[in-house]
Amino acid sequence: MNVFFSLKVNVPLRNKINDILDFQEVNDLGHYLGVTLLHKRVTKSTLDFLVERVRSRLSSWDAKKLSVVGRGAVEGKRKMALVGWDDIYQPNIHGGLGFHHLEDQNKAFMLKIGYNLITKSEVLWVQVLRAKYGVCENMSDSIMRSSYSYIWRAVAKA
Repeated sequence: MNVFFSLKVNVPLRNKINDILDFQEVNDLGHYLGVTLLHKRVTKSTLDFLVERVRSRLSSWDAKKLSVVGRGAVEGKRKMALVGWDDIYQPNIHGGLGFHHLEDQNKAFMLKIGYNLITKSEVLWVQVLRAKYGVCENMSDSIMRSSYSYIWRAVAKA
C-alpha cells in the first residue's frame, strides 16, 4: 500500500511508519478515474496536461465533426444564437439549466467551515485546526497571516 507524507513529517518518523505498517512512500498520488489527485495548491502548471489534452483533441477534429454553430458559419447558413450564462444559471423551472455560481457555493462552504470552527469547539478537527493556527474562542484578524495555507486564509476571509 502506498502512503504520501507531508513535508513537515520528519524522515525517521516516515521510515518508522513505513516499516511498522508495511507502506511504500510515494511523492505523487497519481490519478483516480482520470483525475489527478492533488496534494499541493493548484497552479497553472498543475493543469497543463489537461490543456494539452484538449488542444490535441481539438486539432484532430475535421469540418464534419463541427457543431451546428460551426457548420452554419462555415457553409454561410443562418447561425444559431448562443445562450448567455445568466440564462444557464436560472433554475430548471424557469427554463435554465440549474447551474450554480461556483463562487457563491465556494463562499457558502467556506462560511460553513468558519461557522463550525467558531461554534463546535469540542469536535476533533476543530481542535486540531485551532491548535495548529493558534486560534482562540474569538477568531480575530490575526488568523489572516500570509504563511498560512490558502484554504485557511479563504475560510478566514469568508
